[in-house]
Amino acid sequence: ANIRDDGSVAAAVSGADAVINAVGTYRQSGKQSYKAVHIDGARRIASAAKAGGAKRLVHISGIGVDAESSSAYVRSKAAGETSIFEAFPNATIMRCSVVFGREDSVLNRLAAFARLSPVMPLFGDPSDAGSSKLQPVYVADVAEAVRTVLAKTGSEGRIYELGGPHVMTYRELVETVLREADRKRILVPVPFAVAKMIAGALEFLLPVA
Repeated sequence: ANIRDDGSVAAAVSGADAVINAVGTYRQSGKQSYKAVHIDGARRIASAAKAGGAKRLVHISGIGVDAESSSAYVRSKAAGETSIFEAFPNATIMRCSVVFGREDSVLNRLAAFARLSPVMPLFGDPSDAGSSKLQPVYVADVAEAVRTVLAKTGSEGRIYELGGPHVMTYRELVETVLREADRKRILVPVPFAVAKMIAGALEFLLPVA
């Protein structure tokens, strides 16, 4: 469905007992802005689900959402949750950490970057570059969690945070990708201030906090 179009969304959820919204974007491009996708899109889906008689709505959000964050991405995720609850108060929200799987948008892009570049950027001050902590979660585990809450009474209106079994630094994540991809690359500290200047090229590699 085109989540920017009322009719398209209404047709997609028509007759559904449960609706799951997993739409999101790491980068804004053209009409696919954070507002259009994470806020207005979420509200449109929730409203259509309610109007269509769906009994349950599960919204996939991001861990650590914060309406006061300096990140436009994180702020939009927080506003999206508000939109969901306003339109569908009994929705269940799943706040996922970095999700990995066969076609994920993080590990695959890190591996692709490693194939193209002789260096890998680690974000932060030189003394602690790559120290941001992540708790990657497997996509099949997220799907199982969604299935579980849909089958469980009492999960309506609640928020769950989903992380995998291992906490690792961004440096450890990059090193894991390089090891699995059988690549040897130089790890180079890149201050966040510099990273923001070249965000168009590096945005998909920035750890979301």
